[in-house]
Amino acid sequence: AGTKDTEASGAINRFRDRVHTGTGMLARLNVFSATTPDAALQLDDLERFEKVLKTMRKLDDESRGKAIRRRIWCRPSEDDDFDNFGEYQVQMSTSANSASPKQTMRQWQLDFEEWFVVENFNRSFQRRISRSVAGMIILTVVEASIVLIGFRGSNGADGGDDDYPRLDTGKIMPFVIMRVLAVIPCFAWYRMHVVNAAWLDNHPRLAYRALLATSLFLATLLYLSTHTLPNDDGPGTHTAHRNFPVPNFTPVSFVQLCAGVVFILVAFSNPIFFVHSLIFVVAALVLVLVPWDKVFNDGCEEAAVPLQKMVFVLAVALHSYGAWVMEKSERRQFRSQRAMEVSQSRMSSILNTLMPPLVVEELRRNPPTAALPSHRYHRATIAQADLVGFTALCSGLQPSEVVTLISDIFGLFDDLTDLYDVYKIETVGDAYIAGQAETPLTRRNSPLSVALLALDMIKEVKAWSRDHDEVVNCRVGIHTGECVGGIVGSNMQRYHLFGTMMYQVEILESTAPPGEVQASEAFRDAIEAELEDRRARHHEDGVRLEPRHLEPLSTSKGESHSCSEVGGPTYLIKGDST
Repeated sequence: AGTKDTEASGAINRFRDRVHTGTGMLARLNVFSATTPDAALQLDDLERFEKVLKTMRKLDDESRGKAIRRRIWCRPSEDDDFDNFGEYQVQMSTSANSASPKQTMRQWQLDFEEWFVVENFNRSFQRRISRSVAGMIILTVVEASIVLIGFRGSNGADGGDDDYPRLDTGKIMPFVIMRVLAVIPCFAWYRMHVVNAAWLDNHPRLAYRALLATSLFLATLLYLSTHTLPNDDGPGTHTAHRNFPVPNFTPVSFVQLCAGVVFILVAFSNPIFFVHSLIFVVAALVLVLVPWDKVFNDGCEEAAVPLQKMVFVLAVALHSYGAWVMEKSERRQFRSQRAMEVSQSRMSSILNTLMPPLVVEELRRNPPTAALPSHRYHRATIAQADLVGFTALCSGLQPSEVVTLISDIFGLFDDLTDLYDVYKIETVGDAYIAGQAETPLTRRNSPLSVALLALDMIKEVKAWSRDHDEVVNCRVGIHTGECVGGIVGSNMQRYHLFGTMMYQVEILESTAPPGEVQASEAFRDAIEAELEDRRARHHEDGVRLEPRHLEPLSTSKGESHSCSEVGGPTYLIKGDST
């Protein structure tokens, strides 16, 4: 039996490894486990186990076509790259537990688009604009030089041979004007980024769409500008220029070849999504299909040859494919980054619940070989709260109901500790311990904050008891004194406080009247010093202390303690409203 269990266990582990590496099969394993939670335990022979594996493979094959289509369009799915996407689902579930898978994927897509724009689009924006303008100016100069070289016979350089076409300088002006107009939006965007960089950072998606429309307009304008150049010396003819160095090419046809370079330079100068890059592919097809030379030059023949047009469209399509490859890479990077952020957030959250945040920072700064830190606090103020009537209430409840009850009440206490910037030290049964001290326990040390926390604990428990029609109350003990804090444990480490003070706080709590906050004389001295300073600054006190003339102090279990055990007489803390 032991050998069989070992074989089954090994088979289960191998199966999970194989499922984990398969596309989408991990998701189906989770679904299968959810519908039959004891399935893994029921697989007591390997043949049945292999049958389940074959069924899972069949399900995976049926959805492979859908997964491929999603990959083509760079869209996430529950089946596509589930390991990384699952991390994002975990992160989304913490903020929206009711989010459906489709809503999660939609939010994933929106977050990725914003991240893509911020990380790749807004960065180096000025440099890309400057590079695009410089490229347009250089290519414009090159194109103008080519045209002048091809038409140099018009200036009589070769004796004014009539076999060479002559250039009408007036016809080149539309070309120059359109190129100048193309530069103006670039300078406008450059100026906007210098003056309103904050607005662009706060509205990345809007800025991306606006610049995408600008790029499409400029790319089309620059391409059409080359078709305004005169192709020959009359309609209906196509003269090969003997002075032009490239055989069977006119100067304008060569310039229009350069126009494709200008189009691609402007269209893909900024990172864009694959779907949006298809807009430029469609624009390139429209530009090569329309006879623009006839439109701008009164019926002149096309200067560009079919092969030239095909090369232009193919080049744009290849750049669109490059945008697809880049987007796939960026999506993987986004998944990895988000998975890392989720892991770091979980680790930070766990560490912050196990020890004070400043102690966590100290641990991160220290080398790995350094000893675990410990600290001595000279003026720590600790409050311990206990639920009165909790034991009697829990006697008639199921374990899950007890956990829910204590979670609700302690959740209210957690909110109060965040409100008053008090560190939650630990919980022991139905006792809740929190306090402030010098750094690194807390960033601020205010006995008044701890007193207000204790008073609000009483109020919250009374309100909860009234809302749930239960008989539960709360009592709190507060003490100020010296203690030692340090990290305890090697594997499961926690930050604990030690010293006589912790015992005294427990006595103050256990002997406090239900619904009251009992404090020591040391706390009274500490809070009066703080209140005196607040009065000097014309601030309201917020609390008042009433002496409790009781000796000895008795607990609800009948135990007696003298006031000397807590350093002197005790006091009941009252709010201004009570």
